[in-house]
Amino acid sequence: MGSSAGGHLAATLSTHHTIQNRPAFQILLYPVISMDTTITHLGSYHQLLGAHPSKALVNLYSNELQVNTQTPPTFITLCHDDKTVSPENSIRYYQALLQNNISAEMHIYPKGGHGFAFNENFKYINPLLTSLKYWLSNTLKNL
Repeated sequence: MGSSAGGHLAATLSTHHTIQNRPAFQILLYPVISMDTTITHLGSYHQLLGAHPSKALVNLYSNELQVNTQTPPTFITLCHDDKTVSPENSIRYYQALLQNNISAEMHIYPKGGHGFAFNENFKYINPLLTSLKYWLSNTLKNL
């Protein structure tokens, strides 16, 4: 499980693994997924890749390009109005999961911005927790 840049770490672990160390599932909250400069979080990009990374390095850490049939089931949640990490990160990842027949669920809430997991006033917390509990219960049954 990871949020924001931690979401990139969780997605990297879920797409750059061997069968022996594959996570059973992943939960991503408003994750940085891609290193594509048109949608990435530039601070994460520069911290991870440096000032002038090669195209190969950018592609390697663009996790939407690394999804394969061994990627674990995934729960993604984010807000449409996130101005820090573009929702396009999650959308591209979700599409890659579906293209590889990976069980995935994505919830996009209209308001809450970035970092809503730390906002005690996030008005969609109950629907989010209910959905996550249901997803976890079903996912764990199928492992």
